[in-house]
Amino acid sequence: MLLDLPETDGLLAALADYDLVYLSGITLSLYDDAGRARLLAALRRARQGKTQIAFDTNFRSRGWPVIDAARRAYEDMFGVADIVLASVEDLTPLYGEQVESGLLDRLKVAEMVLKLDEPACIVRANGTDQRSLAEPVSQVVDTTAAGDSFAAAYLAARLAGYAPTAAARAGHRLAGVVVGHRGAIIPRGAMPSGIMERLS
Repeated sequence: MLLDLPETDGLLAALADYDLVYLSGITLSLYDDAGRARLLAALRRARQGKTQIAFDTNFRSRGWPVIDAARRAYEDMFGVADIVLASVEDLTPLYGEQVESGLLDRLKVAEMVLKLDEPACIVRANGTDQRSLAEPVSQVVDTTAAGDSFAAAYLAARLAGYAPTAAARAGHRLAGVVVGHRGAIIPRGAMPSGIMERLS
């Protein structure tokens, strides 16, 4: 297992060298309790410096034979993360809560995005919640990687200095392009240009 290798200490220490560390619920499911504790400790140390931690809830039940272990791991990550990218689809199986307000109450982080079942999300930042609507998509071919695409554009926009609500618009735009193609990776020529410029 990655967190039991001789070079693990060096790998974990290197997290502090990055501006942003991104991981998901799938990442957490790969390790046992001891491995997750070691990873979380390293993230806390990295966060004391310049490093921001982004957590995508990305819940897959097959990776969590014991649901209580998943709940504990997620709660621990919510306590470490600077940015949480969540969805009603991910959190409902975990908590059995389908009401937006109930799920939002669980995400006690300064910055978070809760993607809804409708084509919209709620962005929490600076103590306020704002709803961000996705632009209509003319044709949905395959929703594979839509969430990952949203996260990529959101985090890229935030690293470029854009506000969370603008970053959410970038996430919606890229996801809207990706779902119009089959598979997780769209052709290079289909990658939209000027997403960041359109945020200004």
